[in-house]
Amino acid sequence: MKFSALGFLLLFTIAAQSQSSIEDYLSEITKTRSFTGSVIVTVKDKVLINKGFGKADYELNVANTSRTVHRIGSLTKQFTSMGILKLFENDSLSLDDSLSKFIPDLPAGWKTITLFHLLTHTSGIPNYFGEMDAVPVEDTYKEIEKVIEMERKNPRGLNNVPGQEFRYSNFGYAMLGHVIERVSRQTFFDYLKNVIFDPLGMDQTFYDDPRMIITNRSEGYKFSDGRLVNDALKDPAGYSTGGILSSANDLLKWLKALNSNAILGADTRRMMFYPFLNNYGLGWQILEKNGKTMYNHNGGTHGYDSRIVYYPKEEVFIAILGNNEDVRSVPITCDIEALIFEEEDAIVSLAYSMEKSAMEKFQGSYRNPLDGERSIQLLNDVLFYINGEAKFELVPIAENVFCLSKYKEFRIQFSDDDTFTLSTCSVNPRMFNRE
Repeated sequence: MKFSALGFLLLFTIAAQSQSSIEDYLSEITKTRSFTGSVIVTVKDKVLINKGFGKADYELNVANTSRTVHRIGSLTKQFTSMGILKLFENDSLSLDDSLSKFIPDLPAGWKTITLFHLLTHTSGIPNYFGEMDAVPVEDTYKEIEKVIEMERKNPRGLNNVPGQEFRYSNFGYAMLGHVIERVSRQTFFDYLKNVIFDPLGMDQTFYDDPRMIITNRSEGYKFSDGRLVNDALKDPAGYSTGGILSSANDLLKWLKALNSNAILGADTRRMMFYPFLNNYGLGWQILEKNGKTMYNHNGGTHGYDSRIVYYPKEEVFIAILGNNEDVRSVPITCDIEALIFEEEDAIVSLAYSMEKSAMEKFQGSYRNPLDGERSIQLLNDVLFYINGEAKFELVPIAENVFCLSKYKEFRIQFSDDDTFTLSTCSVNPRMFNRE
């Protein structure tokens, strides 16, 4: 779909109208759902929102701002991917190079794995990230080599033939960080700082080392028995899969690298955004949503939950850097998209009241030919979505529309003909019919 000049003008008008609505929405979920974090929203060259909500540190009463530095978890993979592509563009490596070219003495079953397989989560290597101890960035290579030696001595084998199945793997991206260090002869972070962060002026982006004093660093939180508590785990093991800290201000600078030749040439940059298996590119997921191409990635780690969304044609950029791990960023970005694009089928997930009698009619067994049976049950005046042994409370957010209480990005919409549609923020809808 191509945007006309009139389309861009319309989007500008909608964005201007949406600015106050987005801020009102974020203020509301800060009060009602304990959202806390930093948010940036831009449409073309106009910054709609760039500010903090809630606290960076509740004990010291320090507010979040656009300069607050948060853990970004797996958003790190975007930087790792661009780092590899920079080496590719400089002819230091090829994405088709075997991993064994850079790391000798690999297990026999890993010999056919390429860098491309690692970038696209299709290598088949089991996700050994949990086997790695939490160590400073400069010592992470020892943990990777420990895993390699473990696999050599007691082969577990691959989960799939390289290139044939998508299996998300933090360990695969840790291996890419190891490759970056071997080729560049720098630590992972020093390399990214030299080729990405410094050229873009990203001076609020750091490696997540809990030993370091980092100005404006936030604390991470979670819920325990309904109360906000510190998530006290302090580990430096994120490395090239989830070890970067950044701010909303710096992610705005990162946007420049995504739609200009500031770091990579256009042809190389496009490689990041070509969808392979499971719609995953190189450090990004690429989706079609409501007729628009959308790039996105989530990042979750102890105390934090983050997400980046970028619509390249419409030039809409949204980044949520939350420091309460139990308030998921996915439904927040989906709601902001709905406000920007004025999507009629989208629902903003604020409080909505529904009587028990209105919910009773949804009870029953439903089936999808591919996904099997689901059950909707009303228990003690609460509606539940049941999938086998898993039971999820449903929260009403509009007439005939619910979301899962813990995973608000999952929306269930009932229709009058005994069906409901399950979707993730209007993506990949699946219809279930009453039996």
